[in-house]
Amino acid sequence: MEGWAATTRLAVGVEHAWCVSVSGQVLDPTWLPGHGIAYVGLPVTAAYRAEVPFQTLLHHHEPGLALLRDGLPDRARVVVGDPVPADMARR
Repeated sequence: MEGWAATTRLAVGVEHAWCVSVSGQVLDPTWLPGHGIAYVGLPVTAAYRAEVPFQTLLHHHEPGLALLRDGLPDRARVVVGDPVPADMARR
């Protein structure tokens, strides 16, 4: 997932990326447990994320502007709750 997250130190959202379990639990390997208090974002496929050569999807570059203007392309969409493919879960 990629979007905005708030922390215990900064209640205003900052650009951030994280993972989500099949049950919807946030899995955030970059912040200490309990540091993130709110997450709002878009689930995207790993293949789509690899297509965008920028550090963040939600930024002022053409793919980011297209995302804000047109929404996610079909190849980028992940239905929340779908199981993580076995080859991705091992990474």
